[in-house]
Amino acid sequence: MLYAEFKTIQFDERIILPAGQIDIPSGLTLLLGESGSGKTTLMKTLSFQNAFLTSFQYQNIQVNITSDKEKQDFIFEHISFLDQNAQLLENLTIQQQIQLIQTQNTTPVSMDTYNDILNFHEQLNKYPNQLSGGERKRAALLCAIARQTDILFLDEPTANLDEVASEQMRSLFQLLKQEGKTLFIATHDEQLKAIADQIYEVDHGIKVCKKQINNHAVYPISHHKDIKALLPELRHTHQYQKTYHRIFTFLAVLCVAFCTVSLQLQNFHYDYIQNKKVLDDTKFLIYAPDLGMENQRYEFYGAGKGISSNQIQQVTSLAHVKSAKPWFQIELHDDLALYEKDQYGNEEKASSYKKEMKINYPNQTNKIITENALVSCYDEADDHANIIKNDFHQNGIFISQALANSISTDENTLKQTTITFSFLSPKYLSDGYVSATNQAIPITYPACTPISITTPIAGVLKGNQMDITPLHDLPYAIYMKQTEMMSYIDQTKQTHPETLYTTVEIANDGSYQNYHFDTTPPKDTTRLLLHTIDYEPWEPTRYLIEVDDANHVSDVISQITKLGYNVYQGGKEYHTITENTRHLQSMIRIGSLVSMFIILVLFTMLKYNDREAQQKTIHYFTIMGYQKKEVKEIMIRSYTDNTVHLCIYAMALIACILLLDQAFNWFGIQINLMLVATTLLLSIILEFIIPYLIKH
Repeated sequence: MLYAEFKTIQFDERIILPAGQIDIPSGLTLLLGESGSGKTTLMKTLSFQNAFLTSFQYQNIQVNITSDKEKQDFIFEHISFLDQNAQLLENLTIQQQIQLIQTQNTTPVSMDTYNDILNFHEQLNKYPNQLSGGERKRAALLCAIARQTDILFLDEPTANLDEVASEQMRSLFQLLKQEGKTLFIATHDEQLKAIADQIYEVDHGIKVCKKQINNHAVYPISHHKDIKALLPELRHTHQYQKTYHRIFTFLAVLCVAFCTVSLQLQNFHYDYIQNKKVLDDTKFLIYAPDLGMENQRYEFYGAGKGISSNQIQQVTSLAHVKSAKPWFQIELHDDLALYEKDQYGNEEKASSYKKEMKINYPNQTNKIITENALVSCYDEADDHANIIKNDFHQNGIFISQALANSISTDENTLKQTTITFSFLSPKYLSDGYVSATNQAIPITYPACTPISITTPIAGVLKGNQMDITPLHDLPYAIYMKQTEMMSYIDQTKQTHPETLYTTVEIANDGSYQNYHFDTTPPKDTTRLLLHTIDYEPWEPTRYLIEVDDANHVSDVISQITKLGYNVYQGGKEYHTITENTRHLQSMIRIGSLVSMFIILVLFTMLKYNDREAQQKTIHYFTIMGYQKKEVKEIMIRSYTDNTVHLCIYAMALIACILLLDQAFNWFGIQINLMLVATTLLLSIILEFIIPYLIKH
């Protein structure tokens, strides 16, 4: 027996029902009345959905209506409510919703008999929006039955049903009566009167039309709250509108990955610009381009006019110039830079020049690397800690990350390994030409002789750039101390000019066969090419200039350019590297952050559009009897689950990006704690904080 008392039910000044009381026995109790008479309001009152209830007693249980916890626990254990709108979770199939409900049952009940009566087997795997209005009511009733509560409040369950469906409903009500359930039904269906045990009519009050007291069987509680068990079933919501969900997930993963990688790139570049302020602002390279090459981009192969000691003294005598150091960079495979007599007339020298790097391991077979590499000097007087990944604190060369990876991923092995390579050390300067703007332009080019160098590895860089190195696409790079490189060059550079008289034999197919230097060719050779090569003593073609203060750099550069030199700094023409440009770098960083903020706002708007589904889910669990804090826990667990999945997917995508970056040597981004933390933070923002704020 259910007994309840309620106060006057009114909205504003309009009284719906005067204060009263009602008792509901086990079996089927009908609530009749005209539309708008207050039937639905009374049912919601009795099921704790509004504030008009003053007393509620069921069997020997007196519910404290002032305690939300007691009310929600009682609802969970005893009450199922079916309203006219047939509340269902739109993103789960009916079968999935039944399975979700049954996770809270101690012993899940078989639904086959109920499905048979309602003829509902074919509709179980459909989503609510695929059902007709009548089918939705039957689906909601099945979900209510699956909860195994002993009290069912049903609001117009047979309204707008055809006769067949109505009869199926009535048959099901009779079965539920036989099972000892308490059914309280608001209806206009006159045929339900025949099977009703008690009838109330609402007409400005409640009056009994038919009353029959039934012995109420005590219905054992067969379910319990297990929030953790709900989560696997709630994950099925992702199967609803799969294409939409996959696109949404893809956008979320892309958003997190883009923002994370973008922040890493921006921070890397910003830190490099800011932390290397002294170097960027006070050091630059000068060179004397050949006539016609003044407007061409800086190249690192050493082309350009030699700068004599007298000429460099003019530069160092300028106010605020602190120092000038000779600078040299060349490719490992630049055989065009070979001194011709070494290349064709000296077999020993020609055989000693190998386009390869020999990796000498401490305890394993040596390895040959045939890929090209940049060989450059660096200023050992500077602090390069921010671009060095591993510093072994020993003499030797610094190598790029890509070269280190091809040698070994073990730091200890790298530390004990030596590298043998042929360094093309300049001997002379000679005339050559380059094709530019569709015409051949004479240039001055170094004539080098190979020196075999075996050296340990001093450390590994984060990328492939060190000091003022031109932006290049060679993943492999070797950096040698400036003083050490100059000591090799001092061994090979010549102080007197040389002229080579060369005779080349030409074969019938037009190819060059034999070279003869300063000798008479064979008398029977009729096809010859005569060539004279003039070599000038080598002088540095680049100098690293250091200014005493960043504030004087612009003035010094202005004076140097008047002397006829070009200026290069860090991959850009120096006249663009000003304090304003530094501010521009900061603005670009801010712009990137703003772009990421806009992406987050757009994602938030997409989430906001799904707020109705979220509110329905909250209401669904509320009317099932979960307390506010329990509904909150369900939602938080769901947010956490989504956050973890998003973070995993995003990290997988970022890992792919890093692998590509490592393979193609794009940026030199490395996996680090900050990257993982950023990914996790963005995932929390997108899938936890934003939905949580929208809910509130």
